[in-house]
Amino acid sequence: ARFRDTDYNYRELLKEIVLSHYYRAIDDAGAGEGALLLAGTAQLLTPEKLNRKIQVTTGFPWRRSRTSNDNLLDRYEMLYGGIDSNSVTERLREPNGIIANIGLRMATEVSCLTVSQDFAIPRDQRRLFPWVEVGYQPITADGLPVPEAERRIRKNIQYLHYRLTGEHLEEDSTEISETYALWLSTWEEGRNRVKSGEEAANLYHLCDATTDYWTNEALPVEDRIYQDSDYTIRAWMAVMTYELSDYRFLFE
Repeated sequence: ARFRDTDYNYRELLKEIVLSHYYRAIDDAGAGEGALLLAGTAQLLTPEKLNRKIQVTTGFPWRRSRTSNDNLLDRYEMLYGGIDSNSVTERLREPNGIIANIGLRMATEVSCLTVSQDFAIPRDQRRLFPWVEVGYQPITADGLPVPEAERRIRKNIQYLHYRLTGEHLEEDSTEISETYALWLSTWEEGRNRVKSGEEAANLYHLCDATTDYWTNEALPVEDRIYQDSDYTIRAWMAVMTYELSDYRFLFE
């Protein structure tokens, strides 16, 4: 009615929408958690939107190989709820078991690729790790704490939370501490496994960075990342998998 009364003024329409009770939750009127569970407009990202989000946030696409098509626009598009506008014309809005597993596979494979590739470029050009270097470890080999290293690891975790899930968190928040605990436990267990010979120091070949992803040209020797004897690379992969599989990344 307001849109009509203002001679179809688009600005007035937008203002009315933003100020309406459909758009804003000023007061929950005492509603319980159950009633509020489905409030809001968050929904599963379409394959196309998630595909763009992966590349924009991490700097790299999710593909089978450097020259193949993006997975969410090709082999997983229909399985992830996409449409072909022919036999399938309606998108899936609720995730099923297949969609959930594709999301986890995406998180695992994108983490494998992006961590080493991001560390292999100068820090001021990194999308994911501007606060840390590969060698940053919060505890020395003698068991002594390194406060500055821990602070920077926490700072980078805080940065990843914001970049990937849009969360503004304090460094001492519960969420940051839980993510740091994941990094720390992965690092400690993995480092011990490498020392005992149970796990290789070399990274799996799809997770290393010896060539530039986009040009396939060999990186300078000093920039190549293919060994992870201290297990810091794989600890960051665990954190990235955790962040990329979070519902805040997969839904909007």
